[in-house]
Amino acid sequence: MKRYFTMICAGIASAMLFAPLAQAQLLQADAILWYMSPEGTAAFGVSDLLRTGADLDDDLGVGGGEFIPAFEASFGGMHRIGVGGFQFDLSGDNVASRGISFAGIDFGVSERLQSEAEAVFFNGYYRFTIDNGVLAGGIEAGGQYADLAAGIQSERIGTETAETEVVIPYAGLYAEGSALEWLSIRGGFHYSSWAFGDIEASYSRFDISARIHPIPFATLGLGYRNMSVDVTDGDVDVDLTLSGPMIFAGLQF
Repeated sequence: MKRYFTMICAGIASAMLFAPLAQAQLLQADAILWYMSPEGTAAFGVSDLLRTGADLDDDLGVGGGEFIPAFEASFGGMHRIGVGGFQFDLSGDNVASRGISFAGIDFGVSERLQSEAEAVFFNGYYRFTIDNGVLAGGIEAGGQYADLAAGIQSERIGTETAETEVVIPYAGLYAEGSALEWLSIRGGFHYSSWAFGDIEASYSRFDISARIHPIPFATLGLGYRNMSVDVTDGDVDVDLTLSGPMIFAGLQF
């Protein structure tokens, strides 16, 4: 997690470095409140033959929705550089309904578990956009950084924790329509699937939002995001889906 702010600074520095590419320099920045519901499984430190995977909801008790803050900012015109990110820290208290293996330790049926799931996501991208004033569309190339950590505590075992991190390059599409001066609809899609050494990863993200522009330079909006990350790195296997509605306020110049 300590690399989070370092990567933000690097992303902002990259945006400033490539800013001269913009034909019409335009800054957009959004503060987002996302009601995120996590689903998926996590297996740390077990062999392929014994991998069971702890279910976030059924085994760890951290599957409920949570409000988490997020941000996005971009700079440019036809050529645009952007960054975005969010983090969460979820905790749960659950009685195991089955035996699970986590970080090489076996937890038994009916054992009370206190658990925690943490993640940091940060992405940076370059987008090429064509805009005729009513419709805009473009293609993206970027990278998604993910730092995923989990921990389980029981009276019998104590506390076991594990963590993995990965950077996933991706390609994406972007579209926005603004037939009305005060209203715009925006959507985007990211996708990646790749393997390097012991790491196999796939990533997808779909966003859609409706935005109003009540006063110059300001936006308010509602949207929805669905994001999936599947990472296998040696004895680590994390399959995570995050989804839910968003509200946000933004500035653009």
